[in-house]
Amino acid sequence: MKVDAKPVKQCTTKQIAWQWDMVAKSRDDQLRSGLDVSYDQVLSPAILQLIQAKSSHRVLDVGCGSGVLAERIAYLAQSVVGVDPSQKSIALARASTLRPANTEYISESIEAYSDNYQGEFFDIAIANMVLQDAADLTAVLDSVARVLRCDGTFVCTITHPCFWPAYWGYDRCEWFDYGKEIAIDAPFRISSVEEPVGRTTHFHRPLGQYVTAFHDTNFQVDSLVEPFPSRAIQRLYPQPWSFPRFMAVRACRRQR
Repeated sequence: MKVDAKPVKQCTTKQIAWQWDMVAKSRDDQLRSGLDVSYDQVLSPAILQLIQAKSSHRVLDVGCGSGVLAERIAYLAQSVVGVDPSQKSIALARASTLRPANTEYISESIEAYSDNYQGEFFDIAIANMVLQDAADLTAVLDSVARVLRCDGTFVCTITHPCFWPAYWGYDRCEWFDYGKEIAIDAPFRISSVEEPVGRTTHFHRPLGQYVTAFHDTNFQVDSLVEPFPSRAIQRLYPQPWSFPRFMAVRACRRQR
């Protein structure tokens, strides 16, 4: 099988935002039409389960994209603020006919947002499939911590560091080294649609790097889940799962 992924020397937040601008409309169509089985049946349920019974007075959606998850979370919270550096994604979120009145969207990186933030601390922050796209993982986590109240909850999902390279097949490439951080340019494709909507950059990072980054930014992990679809859900995929493709983490912001 030919692997259509390649390492790149570097990729900035601005470049990544541009990449997501290019795929924003197609990605929004996928999510709102229900084509993304993983999003609907694996990732969203994992996030909702991890924030269940947590105080959700104010929620921050980091890397909110076109606002699909924020719209769902809004019915569980007093207010939701979505932040994303992709201007086209934010424009779609603001224009959505399903947008609840208690949502607000800001086109900005989480780093810039937290630098200028002077409002009330958030109770919960979520980041769905965002951290593997962060050019600077520690900076993103630190920015989230700075706007989250002490003992506030951070819930995120990521591509599984141990198994995602095998899923895409680049674990067999000469340039791949599990123990190193690698920026990887690859087609953005979902299981149910063969044709990619474009190309984006994600970062492979070993699991230990994620653990260290959480610790260094004053987060204490209290739950780590490897969501795996039931046999009934797996029938919606072209191929059954043989290993977890994603990880979901819940962490508590400790006192600095």
